[in-house]
Amino acid sequence: MLKRGTIISALTGLCLSFALKAYSIQPANTFKYIAQPLTSKAIVTLIGISIIGLELWWFLYRPKK
Repeated sequence: MLKRGTIISALTGLCLSFALKAYSIQPANTFKYIAQPLTSKAIVTLIGISIIGLELWWFLYRPKK
């Protein structure tokens, strides 16, 4: 036998899914492609890898007090 709360939550979810589907709005394609130079991509990638490496060093290998 299912619990009363389980049945109520299932019915609530079902009703909400139908309500949201009825009022859903189609998203507009407002994003435009921007060409980025390879050097910019490489710089951002290197900075990201450096930050990740610094965080790993900080949490794993820094001198303990």
